[in-house]
Amino acid sequence: MQWNRFKEKKQIIVPVYIERVPKILLPFNEKQFLPGSIPLEEWEPKSKAWTKIQDGIITLIDDIRAGNTRKYFD
Repeated sequence: MQWNRFKEKKQIIVPVYIERVPKILLPFNEKQFLPGSIPLEEWEPKSKAWTKIQDGIITLIDDIRAGNTRKYFD
C-alpha cells in the first residue's frame, strides 16, 4: 500500500476532500485536505474549489523543488 511509502517519507500524499465523509476514518486524517475543511461537492462555485486545489498542488511542487517537504510528513 502507498501508505507505507508515506510513512517511510518516500511519498507525499495529497488528500483531496471531494465529498463529506468522516475524515477520522482515513489513515491520513491529520493531514491538510485540499480544498480545505469543506468538501469540493459543497463549494459554490466549484471553480473556486478547483482553483484552491490547483494552488495547493503548485505550492507542493514549489516546496519539493526547494527541498521543503518536512511539513508534509510531520
